[in-house]
Amino acid sequence: MSLRSYGHARRRQAGMTLIETMIVLAIGGLMIGMVLFSITSGRAAELTRVTNQLANSIRFAFNKARVDGAYYRMNINLEQRTFSLQRADDRMYMPARDRYGQIVVISESDKRDQEDRDKRAEESYNSSVQSHLLQAEGGAAETDGDPLDPYASGPLKVPRRKPPIFAAFDDDDNSLSTLGEPFKFPEELEIVSVRTGDDAKPITTGEANLYFFPQGRTQAAHIQLRRKLAPDTNEEAFTVIVHPLTGRVEIKEGLVDLKLPNDPRDSVDDKGRKQSRRTF
Repeated sequence: MSLRSYGHARRRQAGMTLIETMIVLAIGGLMIGMVLFSITSGRAAELTRVTNQLANSIRFAFNKARVDGAYYRMNINLEQRTFSLQRADDRMYMPARDRYGQIVVISESDKRDQEDRDKRAEESYNSSVQSHLLQAEGGAAETDGDPLDPYASGPLKVPRRKPPIFAAFDDDDNSLSTLGEPFKFPEELEIVSVRTGDDAKPITTGEANLYFFPQGRTQAAHIQLRRKLAPDTNEEAFTVIVHPLTGRVEIKEGLVDLKLPNDPRDSVDDKGRKQSRRTF
């Protein structure tokens, strides 16, 4: 072997050339990029899937309430990241509003005052002569002392509307038998907030409810979902928007807040300028 050929052989055995090193690094970077892209795409697909499932459940509940003639609600637990459909045992009513359309918030002191008034009214009526006469005509003396007698007349109470009891339901169709069970969001997703047209402010903790009525109506609502690892950005986030009259559900990218008008008599013209309706 000549010295020249021996030198070429030594250089080939010494290691990789610069071009070969660059090719290896390029292939490695390409593989890492493909892995990261697949992970990101998988997370985005998971967020899209869950958002679509929530939107489809809202559409189903809207049609279910209209067909069955019953009251339904979607219970959303922000702490446990779950939602479930529930049916009421009786009719329900929305919170009261004042003359300007604002939600009437009843304070704890007002509730205590109402309880005190009810108690005084009950004591005043039950101790009156009319109450004793009605109890005597109803045969209270014969059934006195039997608390299990359904026909026994006792002290009357001030009638107050009680909220209906919502509970899970069993659908007749086997394919829909799991709709009453809570659906849990994946660990990497979070419910940012829920606000309906009857909420004074967005709900960020605890539970939120979206109601559906047999007349074919629901509440205006914005449900915001986001991936946990992107809390400071508007990316990888969706807002489920519910229209109250038609039950139409649309999904918008990003976190979109529900804005309620301060006065329902106010309107906006074609140029976006606020117009106030005035009386003379």
